[in-house]
Amino acid sequence: MGLIELTGQVGFSCWTGNGGFEQSCPTADHVERGTFSLIYDPSITDTDAGTNSGLFRGAITSFVMTVSQVNRPELRFSLVGTGDFHREFDDGMGQDWMSWKMMLDEENGAVERSLFSFDMVPQTWEDPNGMPSTDFWSAVTALGAGGAGVHETDWLYGGGLKAEIIPNPVPVPGSLWLMFIGAGGVLVQRLRRRN
Repeated sequence: MGLIELTGQVGFSCWTGNGGFEQSCPTADHVERGTFSLIYDPSITDTDAGTNSGLFRGAITSFVMTVSQVNRPELRFSLVGTGDFHREFDDGMGQDWMSWKMMLDEENGAVERSLFSFDMVPQTWEDPNGMPSTDFWSAVTALGAGGAGVHETDWLYGGGLKAEIIPNPVPVPGSLWLMFIGAGGVLVQRLRRRN
């Protein structure tokens, strides 16, 4: 199986959190909007010993979120990072929590490198000791995101998420190996000419 890419729209508002860069919110609309892409490896195994929780270290191979302000679109920033998935099933609430934590860098160095977390609650239960399938993301609610003094409760914007399988690339032989093959072909042709 290949990697799984998760994409969606994000929005940050000063109505539901403290991360808004705009000085005021004349409407309830999000003041920063953008997109994110998360790529993870579904073959990573659980390293948590609990039956109701799972920790998948290094599962997120790529995370990129680019956001700009609605009123000032030239003010934009991109966060990039890698990290871990964490899942937990809460028997009391009957919910399967999904979160990921990672160190994020701002591509232009405008924001200090910081630990961020993103939380989701799916509408259907899955085994918390296994990696989420593509179907898992079809009905989730984003409940919180935060880090570096910023916290937003409704960071997912404009509908659902899209999850696709990315085929693993076919490994390309090393250049030294290709040179040996080429040299062998030349040698075979010379031997044929002599015969």
